[in-house]
Amino acid sequence: MSQPKLMIKKVPAYPIEGVFTGEGLGGPLVGQIIKLTQRGLFANFSSLSVKSGKEYTVSFSLPVLKYSFNEKVKVMKVYDRFEVLPQGRKVIRLAEMHFISMTPEGRKKIREFILQIRQEPEKPE
Repeated sequence: MSQPKLMIKKVPAYPIEGVFTGEGLGGPLVGQIIKLTQRGLFANFSSLSVKSGKEYTVSFSLPVLKYSFNEKVKVMKVYDRFEVLPQGRKVIRLAEMHFISMTPEGRKKIREFILQIRQEPEKPE
């Protein structure tokens, strides 16, 4: 008897949808997290509301691990680029953000995620 083949569905690591809240955003703002580290994240926005030096709260869940975060971040730098579309130009704001404080468990989960997707090689401790 042959065993049925197990289907493994690969889930893309990025982008991760994040919901950002804070003063000056005009309500919750959805951003696409394109890179995550233990120090912080990079996220794309279709709005110029995110400002350098400001602090926000971000909520997101790690794919596969299903671990949820609700963390305070500080915007370190922003980078703007324009995309030309048939309807006109569209601005995309990339923001580099650092976590203000995170629990050791949160850092551990991010490290586990980074190793799982092979974003960084595993280092012996």
